[in-house]
Amino acid sequence: MIEHHGEVVPRHRLVAPGEVSLVDEHYGGPRRACPGRSAGTTELATELGAIVTLEAAWGREALVAALGRAVEFRRFGTGDVRSILAAGAGVATVVGEGDHLDLGLPAVPTRSLDAYRLEAFG
Repeated sequence: MIEHHGEVVPRHRLVAPGEVSLVDEHYGGPRRACPGRSAGTTELATELGAIVTLEAAWGREALVAALGRAVEFRRFGTGDVRSILAAGAGVATVVGEGDHLDLGLPAVPTRSLDAYRLEAFG
């Protein structure tokens, strides 16, 4: 460290443009490897309570099916579940890749991409 006008000025190693040179001790110790995020949602109790009330309007079977779809697409809010219920059976079901689709189209002649080179016309 050096002093400048009575103030302590930390020195950092030189790095390439766009890189960052930090000294962890200047910030109270080592940094975390990734940003901290709180677990879950702060409104979890409210959200769950609101989701449960949807059963009265839609029925248990529809609600359980909507919750299954919500989990599949990682959409856990009350609004998400309500939208799934409103969509009803009109939503597509995600399935795996199917068999090759043979449309019975006629074979067509092909040619090399070299046939499209500009030098061929000059």
